[in-house]
Parts: sequence; C-alpha cells; structure tokens
Amino acid sequence: MVDAGLEFPHVYLVVTIGHQRQVPQGLGEVPPTTASAVQRARLVERGCQQDHATQEVPFHPTGDTPGVLEGFVTVPVRAGVEQGHATRPGVGIDHLSSIRAALRYPDVVRSEASNAGTGGPATGRRIVVGVSGGSGIVYARDLLRTLRAAGVAIDLVVSAGAKHVIAAELDGSLHDLEALADVVHKDTDLGASIASGSHRFDGMAIVPCSAGTLAKVAQGFTDTLLTRAAHVTLKERRPLVVVVREAPYSRPMLVNMLAANDAGAVVMPASPGFYHRPQDIEDLLGSVTGRVLDHLGVPHARTPRWKEEA
Repeated sequence: MVDAGLEFPHVYLVVTIGHQRQVPQGLGEVPPTTASAVQRARLVERGCQQDHATQEVPFHPTGDTPGVLEGFVTVPVRAGVEQGHATRPGVGIDHLSSIRAALRYPDVVRSEASNAGTGGPATGRRIVVGVSGGSGIVYARDLLRTLRAAGVAIDLVVSAGAKHVIAAELDGSLHDLEALADVVHKDTDLGASIASGSHRFDGMAIVPCSAGTLAKVAQGFTDTLLTRAAHVTLKERRPLVVVVREAPYSRPMLVNMLAANDAGAVVMPASPGFYHRPQDIEDLLGSVTGRVLDHLGVPHARTPRWKEEA
C-alpha cells in the first residue's frame, strides 16, 4: 500500500512492500506536461521491484521533486500548492491517486489527478469521449487525435464490447487509444468523476455508438459509466453527440434515435461527405470528426467547409 502526506516544506512517502510494487528513485526525468498517463505508468513499471517481505520504506525528499514523481505532478497542481505556501513541495497532494493507480494497475492508469478540474492545459475545455462496441473505432481514434491536437482535455471511457472491436479493427492496441486521453475511466466505475453532474466538462461524444448503447441513452438506462455519463450530459443540458454507424436501421433503432433526439442528444450517422473531394480514409474520417466537433463547440480545421475559402 502507499501512504503519503505533506508537511511543508517536506513530503513524505511510505511504500509498504508485500506483494506490492515499490517506486524507487532514479528512473529518469519525465516531462510533466508531455508524458502521457500510459508512458508514466510504463516508467513506473520498468522500475518496479517485487519483494515478498513486508516492510515500510520511509521516503523524505526535500527540494526538487525526484524524477519518478515529477512525471505525475501536473503544472496546475504544483503551481497551486506553491502559490498557497510560497515554497516548492516535492509532490502535490492531488496526484497521489495517480501513484496508487500506477502501482495497482500499471497497464491501465486512471490519472484522475492529471488536469483534474483544470479543464485542460490549453483551451480550458474538457470533453468526455465514450467508445462503445460498434464497428468504426477509427472514428473514435480520429476524434481523440484531433481533440488532443487542439489542446482539449479528454476523459475517455471504453466499454467492454469496444475492447473486442478494437482488437479486430485497429492495428494498435487499447493502450494506444488510451494514451490519447488525459484521464481514462473504467466503464464499471460508476463512482468516477464524470458520473456526477457537479463535475465540470463541456460535452460528450459517443463514437461509435452501438445499437445497445443508443437504446440505453434514449431510455435513461445507466448501468455503466459510459451510459451514466451520457445521462449526466443530457440532464445538465450539455451537448451530447452519438455517432451511430450500424446500418440499416431497424425500427427499434429508429425509435431510439428519435427518443435520444427528443432528450437533447444529437444523433449523427457515421456518414462522411464527399464535396471536399476526399483523397484517402483520413479525409473521410475527418468529415465526420469535423461535424462532431462543430456540435461540441470545439473550433477546428479538421476538414474543409462547404464554399468556405481557405
């Protein structure tokens, strides 16, 4: 287990080893503003050591933050603590959940502390992206890449069904998709930040949206974090875009599309335009991504607009 505290100007960190992993020093510097959550977790994993003996290792760093911890501390968190206490602590309190998560789940990191409550480092906007088990994962990847390039903070939640589709449709892995997000949530975690209306984010897109997920969104069925976050988005009157790819549409799907529309969602088929003379698949993906971003209120230049001069 990990226990930590802050007694200015010192920070103490106690790691109990007993079928646990120890975070050592000297793993190298990680740029806190550029390293992804997955990169940070892999850095910790490479330096982890197993020890079956149970012991407590006190850790009393002073001055600058050790490299292994530096990667977990976001600039806003560190700056906020420094401003309040006129000294530079080794570790900001809010990043402790990142350490615990990296130790417990080195392959899937929920870096709740990273950018938590900051709305993103560049634009001040935060978007939730849900990926459900429909074909068309490439649309989700393109949206994530575009949001990241635009400096928008991203909360990502991937359903169990989507994980199977990722293996079939993408050359990369689930980790590659998660590396594009600022915060990765488990779909089973109904206590996550995005499950509450008091948590501030600017909108949500479900890309792709399977027929089953569409039905749950339309009827307010919230048995997963993805569908709960969608429900929160609707009840808080924030933009929700559901990108449906499966076709043709059955009558239940059409009824659910109308119900979702009446609830306040934007139902968008994954149907790219062709007036911009697409040259490859990336151009086709950009056509859909651009429309999603328009309805989320995110400025972009992902795809040409009709009769708009460059």
